[in-house]
Amino acid sequence: MLRSNIEIVEKLIDCLKTKVSHYKEHMLECLFYLVFPEDKSREDIKKNPKAEAYIKMNNDQLKKLKARFRELKGFNLMMDTFATENVEPILYHSSRIIGIFLSCVSFTECTKVFLESSVIIRMAEKLSHGSSRLLHECAKCISYALDSIGLPEPKVKIIIPKIVQMLGSDDPQFAQYLSRCLVSATINSVENKNIIMICNGIQGLLALLDKYKNVDNNNFKPIYDEIMDNSLIALKNLVRDKIDPSQKYKGIEIVSRFFIENVINLLIPGYQQSHGTEFANESDPNGKYQNKESCFNPFD
Repeated sequence: MLRSNIEIVEKLIDCLKTKVSHYKEHMLECLFYLVFPEDKSREDIKKNPKAEAYIKMNNDQLKKLKARFRELKGFNLMMDTFATENVEPILYHSSRIIGIFLSCVSFTECTKVFLESSVIIRMAEKLSHGSSRLLHECAKCISYALDSIGLPEPKVKIIIPKIVQMLGSDDPQFAQYLSRCLVSATINSVENKNIIMICNGIQGLLALLDKYKNVDNNNFKPIYDEIMDNSLIALKNLVRDKIDPSQKYKGIEIVSRFFIENVINLLIPGYQQSHGTEFANESDPNGKYQNKESCFNPFD
């Protein structure tokens, strides 16, 4: 069985050179299900404890399949496919396979290749694509890559503004992946923080908090919870450290203070009106940033 599957993978990779989009689409989908099948091990073992030995054998075979896929430069082929094709099903299936590699800790070399290539730029451009399934996969790929290593400096100014721009999407799953990207982007990089601030990222993140704070839908609750968590963590990362003075970006203190006010108001409606003066400190003795008329409002 293993040998036959390896032969199928080898043949499919060789045949992907075809210029017939319809064939290529099905080949990519077949590769995905061969090399990265859905993992139902836990459910199977619960139903039949004797299945554990079979599942272990199956997992060993999958490892060999994945190893062969990598030996055949399968990841690089997926990258080339995404970079050169324009047909949605092909872009979708190739991005799914790319995402699987990027999500695995053991494939860090794939993440480096991805970040150094132009594919990550193309995926950022596809974040406004009409296909929701494609933009989901693109956002996931970018978030996986940022989680692992980080974004090379030259690409920051292209990718981060696109992520911030799309925060206004009404698609919660998309917002989940985008907010995850911003968490990773704001962990250590001063450059990333400055660009997010300039692109009105604070406003976008606060708008996410406002949109999802009281949504009552049990089916999507884990997604809504992650959006809230990601937004708060990204905001915390943005204001916990001072921006490098050499960047000379003005307004960080105002934005930081405005962030504090709005988050408290989101969690405790009406708190600011009754406790506004408690925010005053040495840099703001009159509490002027508590007055809505004296600072910008991201929800205007």
